[in-house]
Amino acid sequence: TGAHAFGSLIRAHGFLGNTTGTWATWNEMRSLGVVPTSTTMGCMVEALASNGDPEAAHGLVRELSRDAQTRPLLNATIYGSILKGFSHRKQTERVWAVYKEMLSAGVEMSLATFNTLLDACARSGDMERIPSLLQDMARLKTEANLVTYSTVLKAYCQEGCLDSAFEILKDLKASAHMQPDEVVYNTLIDGCARNCLYDRGIKVLREMEGRGIPPSVYTISVLAKLASRCKRPRQAEELCADISRKYGIRLNVHAHNNLVAAWSQQGHMREAFEAFERMLRDGVWPDVRTYALLLRGCVNVGDAESAAGLLRAAAGLRGVHARISSFDARQLQIRAGLPSDLVEEALRGIANWCGDARLAQQLRWDLGIAKEAAGGRAPQPRAARSGAGGR
Repeated sequence: TGAHAFGSLIRAHGFLGNTTGTWATWNEMRSLGVVPTSTTMGCMVEALASNGDPEAAHGLVRELSRDAQTRPLLNATIYGSILKGFSHRKQTERVWAVYKEMLSAGVEMSLATFNTLLDACARSGDMERIPSLLQDMARLKTEANLVTYSTVLKAYCQEGCLDSAFEILKDLKASAHMQPDEVVYNTLIDGCARNCLYDRGIKVLREMEGRGIPPSVYTISVLAKLASRCKRPRQAEELCADISRKYGIRLNVHAHNNLVAAWSQQGHMREAFEAFERMLRDGVWPDVRTYALLLRGCVNVGDAESAAGLLRAAAGLRGVHARISSFDARQLQIRAGLPSDLVEEALRGIANWCGDARLAQQLRWDLGIAKEAAGGRAPQPRAARSGAGGR
C-alpha cells in the first residue's frame, strides 16, 4: 500500500471528522516505513486543522521538518491549513508565529498564503498588519488577485474604515487586470449597513447595476440589512421587492429574516408578522433567528400571548399564533428545537417584562421543561383558544 492510498484514507477520515481514524492510518503508514508525499502530509495536516486541532497539525509539521526525508516536502499549502485552523479559532498570535516560522524556514509563499493571512486580519480586526503583509507580497513578487483585494476590503468594512474600502474600489476600477465583482459591491453595501450610511449604500447598488453586475439573493439580504440598520423598514421592503422582481430572484431565509428584523427591531410587530407570513407563503422555512427576532420583538412590546404562540409553533404544539395558524405545522416547527437559552430568555421576558408569570409557567409545562409544581400538580391550563396572539 503506497502513500497515495494512505492519503485517500486520511482524507476520508478527516471529512467524516474521525481524527482517531486519521491518526491510526497515519501511524500505520509510518510503521510500515512508507514515506509520505507532500499530498499525504497535506491530507493529514488538513484533517487535523479542519477538525479543530491546528495545534496538533502544527506539532506534526514541526516533527516532519526535523526529518531529512520529509523536510523538503513541506510547502505553503501544508502550512496554509494550519494558518486557517488558527485563524478560524481566532488564535491570531499563533497565526503570526507560524508565519514567522515559515519565513525563517524559507518556505516559498503562495498567493493563497497571503490571502489566508489577510483573512486572519479581517477576522481579528488586526488592521495594522495589512500594510506589512502587502509589502511582503511586493518584496516576494507575489501579485495580488481579486480575492486579495476583496479580503482587504472586507477587513476595512468590518472595522468601519469605509474611506479606505472605497479607495480599494477605486483602484480596482482603474486596474487593467481585474475589475470589481458582485462580492466587492456586496461587501461595500454591508460596510455601509454597519455604519448606517443608507444613501451611500444605495449609490453602491446603482453603480453595481450600472456596470452590468446583476445583484444576487445575498445582495438583497445586505440591502435589507442596510435599510434595517438605518431604521427604514419600509424602504427595506420596497428595495427587496424591486430587486427581486427585476432580476427574478427568490428570497432565501436570510433575506426574509432581515426584513423581519427591519420591522421587529423598531417595535412594529404587525408588520414583522406580515413579513413572516410572506416568508411562509414563499415556501421558506423559518430558522432559529426568525423566531429569536419575533420573540424578542413581542416581549419588548409586552405582547406575552404572541410570544407564547410563537414558542408553541416552534415546538410543534397546538395553540400557535393566530396569524400563522393556517400554515402547515411542519413548516413552522424547528426540528432540532429552539436553543434552551433562547426559550429561557423568552419565558423570563413573558414573566417579568410582560408581567404574565402564570402564562410563563404554563408554557414550561406545555414545552415539557417545568421543574416541578407545588404539590406535584401542574398549573390549571387557561381556557382553550383557537389561536394565541391575535395582535
